[in-house]
Amino acid sequence: MNNTAQAIALEILQSNLKLPPFPPIGSQLLAMNHQPVQEVDVDQFIRLIESDMSLTTHLLQLANSAYFGAIQKVSSLRQAIMHIGLEESINAINLHFFRTILPEFPRIEGFSGKDFWAHSWACGMANRMLGRTDLHINSIPGELYIAGLLHGIGKLILALTRPEDFLKCLENSSIYNQPIVEAELDLIGTTDTDIAFEVLRSWQFPQSICMAVKHYREPEKADKTFWEIAAVTQFAYFIANTSGIGNAMDFYAYDLEQTWLGRDLASPLADEAIRNRVVQDIYETLKKKFAAMSDEKKADTDKGSGNVSPKPGKSGTKPPPSKKKISWLARLLSLFRFH
Repeated sequence: MNNTAQAIALEILQSNLKLPPFPPIGSQLLAMNHQPVQEVDVDQFIRLIESDMSLTTHLLQLANSAYFGAIQKVSSLRQAIMHIGLEESINAINLHFFRTILPEFPRIEGFSGKDFWAHSWACGMANRMLGRTDLHINSIPGELYIAGLLHGIGKLILALTRPEDFLKCLENSSIYNQPIVEAELDLIGTTDTDIAFEVLRSWQFPQSICMAVKHYREPEKADKTFWEIAAVTQFAYFIANTSGIGNAMDFYAYDLEQTWLGRDLASPLADEAIRNRVVQDIYETLKKKFAAMSDEKKADTDKGSGNVSPKPGKSGTKPPPSKKKISWLARLLSLFRFH
């Protein structure tokens, strides 16, 4: 048990920047992700979206976007789901929902909230695409997507509530070429993943997702029941880091071969040829989807957002922000509002 993480999570949940209670619609979305997509009740999904005007508007706009190339205007949710596809619709609704209920990520030099969510999206998509039986993965793809999508919310929480400590962690990660969690342990006494675990648990997320977020950096520390989902999320995180999409604010160079699945001889991903083929397929899918999404929102794309440029093997990200940005960030915290 990490008492420091519990204390920080409690402080956050009770602070002026506290996270909102998890909405009932969120629990219904999580339940939907807990089952294979072919078992999802489309009528129930439509009723769920109809109960929230923001979700309804978002899905209809997406269906009518240039990316999905509707010949005629899509005017109903059922048409939208048929046009986009059920799995893609569920993914889009989850991304929009969590971006809406969570506070904005504070802007720092060389990084923006769009970078954060682009990387989170890439991790979630890669995680879902890894949920294949031919890779001996039995975890539910929907839960893999949520675990990947939310793997970084601990960083968001630290950036909002402890900006000076967080920026110092980024700086140390870069200077000493260490994973950011090591810098967090040295400076804060806990990690963003432990804090995220406590917050997700307070929201009564499924234990599988909580444990994946907590242990994706070190899957071997997860209980045997949750080892697989943590290990797959680790692999997806490494793919997202090397995809060039967004920014994980983690300045350590990662090697896919060193992931748990990359070293587990029982996993097909330990085979270099299979691993390279799977990773390249995911890179290409992410590249196409992200490029289309970026073109669709080009008008409001922030300067410095991640560009898609898959790199072989290892990843590193941009230099951390200077200390001069810290007081500016602290002043900004009071301006944040929940959507």
